[in-house]
Amino acid sequence: MSQDIFKGQWSSGEKASADPVTVVFEADGISFGSAFAGQLGFWHYGDLLAGAPILRRAGDVLLRNRQSPRASLFIEGNGAAALVLSRAPQTSENKLRLKIVGWGLIAAVIAAVAGALLFFGGGSTAKAIAGLIPQEMASNIGLRNVEIFGTIAPSCVNQPGNAALQRVLNKLRKAGGYSQPFTLHVVKSKVANAFALPGGHIVLLSALVKEAEGPEEVAGVLAHEMGHEIERDPEALFVRNVGMQTLIALFTGQSGDGTALKAGAFLLQLRYSREAEQLADAHAVEILRKAGIGPKPAANFFLRHASAEKGEGFSYLSTHPDSKERAKLFLSQPSYPAQPLLTAKEWADAKAVCGDSPAQDANTLPAAKRQP
Repeated sequence: MSQDIFKGQWSSGEKASADPVTVVFEADGISFGSAFAGQLGFWHYGDLLAGAPILRRAGDVLLRNRQSPRASLFIEGNGAAALVLSRAPQTSENKLRLKIVGWGLIAAVIAAVAGALLFFGGGSTAKAIAGLIPQEMASNIGLRNVEIFGTIAPSCVNQPGNAALQRVLNKLRKAGGYSQPFTLHVVKSKVANAFALPGGHIVLLSALVKEAEGPEEVAGVLAHEMGHEIERDPEALFVRNVGMQTLIALFTGQSGDGTALKAGAFLLQLRYSREAEQLADAHAVEILRKAGIGPKPAANFFLRHASAEKGEGFSYLSTHPDSKERAKLFLSQPSYPAQPLLTAKEWADAKAVCGDSPAQDANTLPAAKRQP
């Protein structure tokens, strides 16, 4: 069997960045490495898992491995998907569909609902369709976008700060009584921002944590992003971005060139409607109350960073409604007993989640503005 060679990115899941690698399809599996580091790994075809749905004509592939669940391998280039599907058939879209009963039927229902809503003009078509996307599929879409975002700014993993921040998110989810999972991804950046992706994935940029004056401020931001996912806002944005034809292709595996999953990255360039932001804030207020976290720190965070609304940089507040108006909602809440959220040690770990050396601060995100 001849060897096929592609470029790719490999992440062990144990450090903050991915390594560029050369990927070789061999007789029994995929080997990958670089001229500097030598061979970094060999994954048998039987151990491969699809990190995101694989379409035969896709231009790239995201893989995982049963033996190394934290690691991921991103392969670039036309033909890679067909090779993976032919040598590791368990990664095929058809196999993935078997995990969710009736995906083809769901796709048909989605088309029917979209058509009816468009004809009668009632409700939000994108949100109605988003509500029909299975949780597993939404999570795959969100995870794929996390991987794409990782090529812009590295993730911060396996540090005490990760555990502390995830503890905050878990407290909010448990207090709210939400059954769906929420997963936190901390990204190294000088930009202070946070956003929700489909499937309950929340991305928190490290500068926001550094600028926060306490864990309660971060909790307010996380609760707001949870509110977006409760409303299925990220999924609705994804639906509007990729269009019906591509969305159904994701469900059925009948066609597509892999651009659908990439299209979700445009979520980072869009802002939600004013109504969606207000609903997310309403959820945040309720989540904080149930978790016993006072709303005033969140209001202080909004007010302190209000200058960003005047065009000073690309920050969390520059992509959200008027901060002073938002702060009023949080400040208007009746007082209730609040408990400390993190210990001083845990908060210190959270503040240093991505390290604090000048060299590590070199990674920043493009200062592109989000469009309405």
